[in-house]
Amino acid sequence: MAGEAGLTRSTSSIRVQRHEKAQGSWERIIPDAVLVITPQYVSELTTLPSEFHNKVFHAIASNSISLIALSETGTVPGLMASFAELYGIAVFASVYDEFLLESRLSRLLREKLENYISMHGALVSVSGIGVMLVGDSGSGKTECALKLVERGHRWIADDAIEIERRGDLLHGRSNELVKGLIDIKHRGIVEAEEVLGAQAIFGDSVINLLVEFVSERSPRGLPWGKRANAKLQFLKNRRFSGACCGELQLKAMDYKGRRQGVRAEQPYDILGVKLPCVELPGFPQTRNSWRHVELEVHKLMSAMERGDL
Repeated sequence: MAGEAGLTRSTSSIRVQRHEKAQGSWERIIPDAVLVITPQYVSELTTLPSEFHNKVFHAIASNSISLIALSETGTVPGLMASFAELYGIAVFASVYDEFLLESRLSRLLREKLENYISMHGALVSVSGIGVMLVGDSGSGKTECALKLVERGHRWIADDAIEIERRGDLLHGRSNELVKGLIDIKHRGIVEAEEVLGAQAIFGDSVINLLVEFVSERSPRGLPWGKRANAKLQFLKNRRFSGACCGELQLKAMDYKGRRQGVRAEQPYDILGVKLPCVELPGFPQTRNSWRHVELEVHKLMSAMERGDL
């Protein structure tokens, strides 16, 4: 990283702009955005006259760019380091490609500026109570959600949940990347309406309870990375944007670093809102998990009626 003085810069924009190699592109910079540049362009820039460097750097500085991210590299080249120190704009290097980097930065900005986050899990409405099911891939989240829907409850999202804080409440809905899709073990990705029927699907819900499936051993079947890559190819065939597919590819790369093992006696903090959390045994001990979820919902509703929450 270079230009640490630029870390004091503030931003109110969630825009992330990838530099495009087009004539006059530096005249179309989005003000107050985060700028993503490939190392190939930086290398080409070093071969050009210094007058051109100055023109580019002036265009960046005059548009109040808050941060510059260099993709697919582990170091900040000397030219960019000098620019960072001169103009007081932070420049950092990342090993992610430009699409993954754009996606990750956009997600981070939305979380910090818009009280928004995306999480891996399933979301169902059980007797009007929003229940988010989380855990390792293959731990039984989707199986439990489908069983609950069979019993008359409502399905909202599978695999990727968009969570937004509104006041003191969390609202969840399906991520656009996988909206209307369910990944069923041993069957693959299918349309939710074909399996559940349109009447069983809700668009969103307040999230009131978190249930974590804790597995005693590794998930059966394909490892997460392979499952995610299979989904990635499926979504690419549906012509999703590179940034959206990058989000899923990022999940495959970052899966091992995700937080695990939340204690049931401790609330789960999401965007500053503390949710009651319950642990359940994960696969293969998930046959009656839906019963436990319904019981926990009943307990929660009773506590809400008593005014204990």
